[in-house]
Amino acid sequence: MDESAKIVIQQDNAYPHIATDDPRFLKAVAQGKRQEQHLTRDFDELIAVVKVAYWELPPPTINAAFLRLQTTMNKCIEEKGENDFKPVHNMGKVHLAKEGRLPLSIRCSITASEVLSLP
Repeated sequence: MDESAKIVIQQDNAYPHIATDDPRFLKAVAQGKRQEQHLTRDFDELIAVVKVAYWELPPPTINAAFLRLQTTMNKCIEEKGENDFKPVHNMGKVHLAKEGRLPLSIRCSITASEVLSLP
């Protein structure tokens, strides 16, 4: 092995820089747990694992994901099925959620409605 390719890893004896009960640390640990991989043998096991993962997510995360899906599908319809459009910009979901104004669903745009009504 070439001497210049060696990597030396040095550990110090310093104490952790955060408390083990720090809320941000606990949140990061919980998110990491959700990213565990599960081996499945068939579709039924896969569906069961996905359901468990889904219900572990906090409701605001699920709502944000579905809002993103709806806005993306609306844009895809506007583009007549093409998928080379620019991603839909953030609608300020965090701000709207803090104000209690985050919608549960997105209305189909006028353009998308017109495209859907084409013969």
